[in-house]
Amino acid sequence: MRNLGRGAVGNVWLAADIQLHDEPIACKVLHKVFADDRRAISDLKREVLLTRKLRHPNIVAVHSFWDMDGYRFITMEYVGGNNMSTLLSERDTPYTVPEVLPWIEQLCGALDHAHKQGILHRDVKPANILMATDGEVRLADFGIARTAREASARMSGHLTSGTLLFMSPEQLVGEPLDHRSDLYSLAATIYEWLSGAPPFNKGAIAMQIQKRLPSPIPYCHEAVNRVLLKALSKQREDRHNSCGAFCRELLEVERAIEGVRQPVTFPAEASPKLRASVDHDSETEALMLPPDAGDTKQLGVLLVEAGVITKPQLDSALTHHATTRELLGATLMRLGYAEEGDIVEALEKQLRMQSISLDDSNIDRDVAEALPREFAEAHKCLAVKKDAGRILLAMANPLDFTAINEVEKAMGVPIEPRVALESSLNYAIARVYGN
Repeated sequence: MRNLGRGAVGNVWLAADIQLHDEPIACKVLHKVFADDRRAISDLKREVLLTRKLRHPNIVAVHSFWDMDGYRFITMEYVGGNNMSTLLSERDTPYTVPEVLPWIEQLCGALDHAHKQGILHRDVKPANILMATDGEVRLADFGIARTAREASARMSGHLTSGTLLFMSPEQLVGEPLDHRSDLYSLAATIYEWLSGAPPFNKGAIAMQIQKRLPSPIPYCHEAVNRVLLKALSKQREDRHNSCGAFCRELLEVERAIEGVRQPVTFPAEASPKLRASVDHDSETEALMLPPDAGDTKQLGVLLVEAGVITKPQLDSALTHHATTRELLGATLMRLGYAEEGDIVEALEKQLRMQSISLDDSNIDRDVAEALPREFAEAHKCLAVKKDAGRILLAMANPLDFTAINEVEKAMGVPIEPRVALESSLNYAIARVYGN
């Protein structure tokens, strides 16, 4: 193992995965401030569970969440190479449009793939884009960096400008986000690639993001500027409908001006190297920010919105929950505030996960019995059947990564968790293994 660097979530190490024939992987060992924060851990597990489903050549694959020997860490695909923030800072000039177009196509494809599955990135910026050794870019840290940022902001009350520079106006004020917020952040990233600096990078950045129109890039054709500035519109309704639509319009414009493009001469002040010596955080005051109104809501909030419980009941349950190690759903049921079915429905919505039938006709007993009964009972889970090269694992607690990791190790194939009623699981386990 060797250290690859330090990020918002923790120290990143290069390691070998013994379950994958010693394939190199990246391990993010969580900073202690997050590792000891119960809510942060729960949020990170939820993000890992969501993003591990993303399989795209331009998205860094997330493998799992681990809690071993006092360390909590996230394993993911290792991408050799550097991030685009570092690569830009080493250049004497910004990039040109023909240089970045292949990367834009790759990133738009990756974001559209995630958006179709209801998953937002919420922290698109050059530091989260990796340049692989094959010359393609990979988008990293879907949701994970954002979760760490929220945990840090919850404790400190402010946000660093490293993320602020690429944040959409609606994200800045804590409004609910959609795919067009990611598009804004991608456009701000492209703006920096082409100009040497983000759209707003000095002074009252937060105010400028909300109120001031970004300036056209003097080194780009007016048609390119028109497409890019549309994606940077203050109102999301004025942006493109998708990252793919943005990319297609940019490609059309680039083809149209290909024969009339003039050679670009960059002035000395456009050098990204000069900007790399500036401490961005020193230029921006710490901001008191509202929490992200993201696409993933807390379980209790979903239950209140559904009318299952009241806000005072949630507050009471959270008070009890804080002094125990049980899950919030278990606390709500113990207090008589919610039924088991209500909890499962909320988990389905929160985790974008289907429930699974535990009828005898849907259970492959050869698959189920491959797990010891003691394990199934202890973790409230049942290996139901194989589907498309994966094991469908019915779980009362889909965030039990100890169970997920152990089953993947035992079965030798990936696991796809499915939420199930604990009472139904107990009954199915009794039928499969015998009373």
